[in-house]
Amino acid sequence: MKTLPRGAMLAVTLALFAALSPTRARADDSNGAAAWAITTSELSTAVVMSLTFTLDQDALLSLNALTPVLSFGAGILAYRHGWNPSPALAIHGAMWTAALFFITTAAIEGTVRGGSFRAGPAAYALGGVGLILGATFGALRVGPDAEPFWLGAPPLAIVGLIVGGVVAAFGSLRGWSSETVGRTIAFSTVATGMGGLTVAYVMATQSGLPSWMCRVRPSLAPVPGGAMMSLSGSF
Repeated sequence: MKTLPRGAMLAVTLALFAALSPTRARADDSNGAAAWAITTSELSTAVVMSLTFTLDQDALLSLNALTPVLSFGAGILAYRHGWNPSPALAIHGAMWTAALFFITTAAIEGTVRGGSFRAGPAAYALGGVGLILGATFGALRVGPDAEPFWLGAPPLAIVGLIVGGVVAAFGSLRGWSSETVGRTIAFSTVATGMGGLTVAYVMATQSGLPSWMCRVRPSLAPVPGGAMMSLSGSF
C-alpha cells in the first residue's frame, strides 16, 4: 500500500484536531456545521475537477480521498467553535449561481447557433453576475429557516445531469446525433438546476434575516438639538 501523500496526512491531522478540539457555545441557532461541511466539499471537488487534465490518476485519487476528510473536519470545527455560516453560504451561493447562469446562457446560445453548448461572452458575463448575486444573497439574505433550501436545492443540477446522461445514452443507442445528445443533457441539467436555484432564492427572500443580523438592535434616543441612532447587540 502506498504511503499517503503529505497533503492527505495533513488533512487527516486537521480532521482529528477538529474532532478533539474543545467545544465552545454556538454563536447562533443556524446550522453552521452543515454549511461549512457542504461548502468545503464543493470547493474540494471543484479543485479536483480543475486539475483533472494536469495530474496523473494516483494524484487525483488521493485528492478525491481528501474531500470527505476536509468536509468532515470543517463541519466539526464549525460545530464546536460556532463558526458563522454566512461566509460558507456566500461561497456556496456564488459557486452555484455563477455556474448555473453560465451553463444556462451557454446552452441557450449553443441551441440558437445550431449546436448544444457555446461559452461566449454573454455566458461569462452572466456567470460574473451570478457570482456577485450568489455571494450577496448568501451572506446577507439567507436566514436559518432558508439554509436547507439554499444548500440543497441548487445541487439538483447534478441529478439533472445524471438523468440527462442516462436518457442521452439510450438515445445514442437509437441513433441520436451528437447535437441531440448534448441538448438533452444540457436541457436536463439546466431545468433541474435553475428550478432548484429558483426555489433557493424564493426561500431566501421569504425568510428572515440571518441570525447574526437579527441580534443587532437599533435604538433611537433624543439628544439636544435632534436625535441619535445607535446599534446594540452581540456580534
